[in-house]
Amino acid sequence: MLDIRTLMAATMLANTLFAAVLLYFWRSERTCPGFLRITAYLVLEAVAYLLLALRGAVPDLVSIVGANILMVLAVVMLFDGLSRFYEGKRIAGAYYAAPFVVGFGAFLLRFGVDSPFGRVLLFGTAFSAFLLLAVRVLTRRHDDDALALFMAALLLLGVVVLLLRTAGWSLYPEIRSLFAPSPINEFFQLYQLIAAVLIPMVFLLATVQRLNRELRTSRTALRDLAGRYDLAIGAAGMGVWDYDPTARRLVWDERMYAIYGVRPDCDDLFAALAGMMPTDDRERVRAEVEQASRTGETMDTEFRLRGPDGGLKHIRARARTFMKGTGAGSRLVGVSFDVTAARTAEQGLHEAVRKLHLLSSITRHDIQNQVTALLGWLDLADEQAGGDGVPPQTLASARQVVDRIAGQIAFTGEYQAIGVTSPTWQGLDRVVSRAIGEAHAADVVTATDLAGHEVYADPMLYRIFYNLIENALRHGGRVTRIAVSARSEPDRLVVAIEDDGDGIPLSEKARIFEPGVGKHTGFGLFMSREVLGLTGFEIAETGEPGRGARFEIAVPRRAHRAGTESGPVGDREDALL
Repeated sequence: MLDIRTLMAATMLANTLFAAVLLYFWRSERTCPGFLRITAYLVLEAVAYLLLALRGAVPDLVSIVGANILMVLAVVMLFDGLSRFYEGKRIAGAYYAAPFVVGFGAFLLRFGVDSPFGRVLLFGTAFSAFLLLAVRVLTRRHDDDALALFMAALLLLGVVVLLLRTAGWSLYPEIRSLFAPSPINEFFQLYQLIAAVLIPMVFLLATVQRLNRELRTSRTALRDLAGRYDLAIGAAGMGVWDYDPTARRLVWDERMYAIYGVRPDCDDLFAALAGMMPTDDRERVRAEVEQASRTGETMDTEFRLRGPDGGLKHIRARARTFMKGTGAGSRLVGVSFDVTAARTAEQGLHEAVRKLHLLSSITRHDIQNQVTALLGWLDLADEQAGGDGVPPQTLASARQVVDRIAGQIAFTGEYQAIGVTSPTWQGLDRVVSRAIGEAHAADVVTATDLAGHEVYADPMLYRIFYNLIENALRHGGRVTRIAVSARSEPDRLVVAIEDDGDGIPLSEKARIFEPGVGKHTGFGLFMSREVLGLTGFEIAETGEPGRGARFEIAVPRRAHRAGTESGPVGDREDALL
């Protein structure tokens, strides 16, 4: 036969041990609702068994009444814990009054009418009621079916054991003592030991199962979020980077390599960036990164990168600082994106404002001067009208003034049109041939080495060559030859237009590209420089006075390519950014 006191001691030890395990788990891991209630159930049951084991050594008020209160309170805690765990709600507070009602009844049945059977009937009824409430919770619809049903079966077995014990005590008065040797008392205590082991174990398994399920759900949600984040970042054209200043470790995502124009197999990103970034930008960005790492401030900076073709990109970078721990330094996590198009548009806006101011100044000042002159000639004509008539010279001078006003107004229209149409790739030979045709100078102009060169320029490029040819024919003196040629240099293409006329005096070389300067209107060279500047071209006069004029147009490498076709840029326009 089994020793009841030994079984009781083992049950108390099992309750204590598993309560300690649950407390450790609660302190070290994330748990679910009801976890502490189940732990309290084990602790209370262990204390109740301790009081029962001390019967005879302590007053019956403690060993009988106190133990009954704690045992019923323990099963209420079990019911509340399972309700919180499986249904997400706590039980009504009135349930917690039941243990004290049972305790009062036990007091009356011990010190009023000493009835062991009455006490076991009262205890069994209360205990079984709460076990059945817990079974109802476990058998409702939920995800932990197998474990919940196993625990429900275990609790139902407890109800059966309690009924058997109550029936046995009613039929056999000699076993109406907790420590009386009998199969019924031994079976009851054996069940208590098994329940003390299996209930916390099953609950732990259910907790781990739920945490794993929540982890899988969180991972799925995280993957979905990461996918949306990646889609949003990609749509915005942003790259993500992570920099650890202490470890000098820089991590890029795939888009960063494309934005910065660096090969994905680059071994040293720091060296690559140092070679691409202008010195002044490099020092400024380094100082901003150090400040953000030191102070924890958000970094928002912009810098330039020089690409393989020599062109500049404008990159904006934003980052937040994350402290890794006390004394462990910090790291910066941020995004970078290409703002070249925005800066180009901003420069275009500034250029438009500059042109408007310039137009206003030129138009107001020059037309006002011409109107004043015209009024003077008209006053003179009015005075002369009373005599022998207005001399033809007076009317001719007035007409010249009107012609100049018309020319100035025409200039404002031409100047306003600069930059309105997007640049295109154009074959140099076709552009120069068109200019020669419109200037009717095919017998004077020769073009060499132009075939096979295309340049990215404003559609008004042909007007520049036309103006240069027309200026040579009009103002160059005895011009018998005009030559147009092209030569390639390492970082640019140089197109030269030279004649064998008188050339440009040294005193005028520095001013010929200013508005209003020249022997005719002075506007041709000024507008030529403006049109060329739209795509980074430069123009200079390098001839020698007395030996002819020579204009050189420098085309940057990014705006020059080999080819024979011309037309809209299309997708290749991005190559310039």
